[in-house]
Amino acid sequence: DKTSDPLPWVAALVIADRLCRDGSAVSQQVARGLLLQFDLCLRPGELIDLPLSACLSPSPAAGPAHARYGVVVAASAQVADDQQHHRASKTGVQDDTVLVDNASRPGISRVLDALIRDARRARSDRLMHLLNYRTYNLLLQKAARDCGVPYKVTAHLARHGGPSEDCLKRTRTLADIQ
Repeated sequence: DKTSDPLPWVAALVIADRLCRDGSAVSQQVARGLLLQFDLCLRPGELIDLPLSACLSPSPAAGPAHARYGVVVAASAQVADDQQHHRASKTGVQDDTVLVDNASRPGISRVLDALIRDARRARSDRLMHLLNYRTYNLLLQKAARDCGVPYKVTAHLARHGGPSEDCLKRTRTLADIQ
């Protein structure tokens, strides 16, 4: 039985908990990535390829609007010859900044803190430095099966879970999600 229904938040939490209990650094990165992907509505490839430089630190002194992390999705990057290298998202958008810590999912900034800390310790320029898409997807699927989730969970389901929950709880408008 195939489904394209979004992953519910409670299922994402149960799967993340199962992955964290595994104790390996890779499983913990998958767990954190799942929660971040859900909160920011990221496609799996956007999460896996997210550069550390795309994570903008909070600046609480600048006021409440700047007290949260920002993550730049599909950032254009400066290259050596001072030309802009433009990397667009699947929908053609560049430099789209998403704020972390949706009102209905507080605490995601601590997840991002841990990912940033681990990437810096590893001296990596990628936030998800231990993962590729295949590993991420396989570990998510295994953890979901181990938890008894009654349908096939894929990395892409989390991308739709966040927007669906945001619409239902009215924490983000449809325009913000799109």
